[in-house]
Amino acid sequence: MDRKEFCDLLVKTRKESGVKVKDICDILNVEPTTIYRLENGSNSCGLDFVLKYITTIKSAIVLKNKVIKHYNDIVKYIQISRKNKYSQRELANLVGISYVHLANIESKKSIIGVDIFLKMISIFGDQIELQLPPPHVSQFSLYNSIFETDCKHCAIINVKNFFKNLMLGTAFLEHSSIMPKVSKFLRFAIIIS
Repeated sequence: MDRKEFCDLLVKTRKESGVKVKDICDILNVEPTTIYRLENGSNSCGLDFVLKYITTIKSAIVLKNKVIKHYNDIVKYIQISRKNKYSQRELANLVGISYVHLANIESKKSIIGVDIFLKMISIFGDQIELQLPPPHVSQFSLYNSIFETDCKHCAIINVKNFFKNLMLGTAFLEHSSIMPKVSKFLRFAIIIS
């Protein structure tokens, strides 16, 4: 799979999820042109941003029947797949990057680009898939993602987006079962502020 095919898969998955580009921009705090460049495949970007995009559209990367949601999972996949078949130098030569660059990727000192990652997947003989949640999960609003966070920094960004959208009058409560999460979130927001 090349970058264009991968980007087409991203667009197809976004459309299936029903998430609008405007909503993605609000949550990721980027301009629409950034999303359009990603979806057009006009240039390679870091896989960390691609993972944020994929999470925002409520999807996940699936490799070797394992769901990958975080950048650390990508690095772990590369390390395990490489150690079974190649040395760092051999894989770096096959991919067309320096040995030092691959070592930096594996030690998380450098972010892997989409092109390099897709080449590695091809070399390992794997297929990449994007998986949407079951239909009963995706009926919640996109803003349900503000309640799912892994780090304090993300929580602060999500709190800002929450109140920004609340002040703009955006209807994020599309489903009544989200109400318990809202009250829990507001208690959390009051505690941290």
